[in-house]
Amino acid sequence: MDIENIIFSKKSNISNLKNMKIYAIYRVLYGEDFFKDSVESLIKYCDRIFLFIHDRPWGNKFDVNIYGKNIKYPKYFDNCRKIAQELKDMYSNKIIIINDDELKDYIIPGYGVSNISTIACGNSYLSFYNYIQKNYEQPNILLTPELDVVMDNNVNDIIKEFLKTNKLYGYPKCKFFYGHPQYQFKYKKIYGVDNKIEQELEGGRLGLQLVNCDLLDKIKLDSPHIKKFFFRVAYKMPLKEGVFLNYYCFNFGYCWNYKTMFWKLLVNLSQSNFDSPSDFQWYKEKYLTWTENTTNLEIAKGYFDNIPNTFKIDKNILPLSIQKRIDNNEFEYIFTKTTDDKKLEFEKWFNTLF
Repeated sequence: MDIENIIFSKKSNISNLKNMKIYAIYRVLYGEDFFKDSVESLIKYCDRIFLFIHDRPWGNKFDVNIYGKNIKYPKYFDNCRKIAQELKDMYSNKIIIINDDELKDYIIPGYGVSNISTIACGNSYLSFYNYIQKNYEQPNILLTPELDVVMDNNVNDIIKEFLKTNKLYGYPKCKFFYGHPQYQFKYKKIYGVDNKIEQELEGGRLGLQLVNCDLLDKIKLDSPHIKKFFFRVAYKMPLKEGVFLNYYCFNFGYCWNYKTMFWKLLVNLSQSNFDSPSDFQWYKEKYLTWTENTTNLEIAKGYFDNIPNTFKIDKNILPLSIQKRIDNNEFEYIFTKTTDDKKLEFEKWFNTLF
């Protein structure tokens, strides 16, 4: 029996939004730039937000070779741990920090996964959910954002629309930005798919996902069905038990600082047998030197023209926290530094890694 036949044998019993328990899960390794914005955009809607802090990437990799040079991963990729603790200090009753060593007894193997150092994306969410079930009251709704996803003040509306569908999981559509939060990028195509379904696929890639846990509570966590489900959850696959919602979230993953983006790229290169491989030349020729006129911006090797260009948008469509940061000129370095300045700054930092 497939998972949708198990799920839809039970209807959600949620009737009142005020009586719901809503949790959010973050996987935290790197991504300091919008981490605080992301959590704070959800904090007033959630009963608890779980920050699962990882020491190293999944895939059991500790270094990567670039141009014949071996670069070891640092102990910490950026300041995410510090930001997590600051969030805990500010919202002590809602923020739960879980480190790798605390999760080890809750890992559910599958897809070749046996421990935290080799945990694959789908099984990480499954293990997180296992931890939550055994230590906290069961939520009605589970949110699974990335650190670079920031919500507008429409989360309640998103949840209400989602519940009306009685689907297992749902995605708001997603707007993506490149280099600077006022520059939205446009897909030409997505991995060979015609752009007529562009919005739907954008909603399923690296946005916010909602899970109706009332439809999960009779499924055993160690069953092949639940493993299959959480593997789908992790990769945001738009399958028939899910629904795309008529609201937006905002993804700023292409607006990270050059150090965090460098580690993101190297982690991707070191585990390209799991994921779409990136290209280091993209980092030097596109990301470090990006201007509003740069074209062919996609990071994945062989798909550069999937993002042909960016276009400037009115900042008033952005979440308020991002608008304030723009007003404070926090992103102006992108335009005030010349291309040569940025290259020189990177080269000095890059040479310190050896």
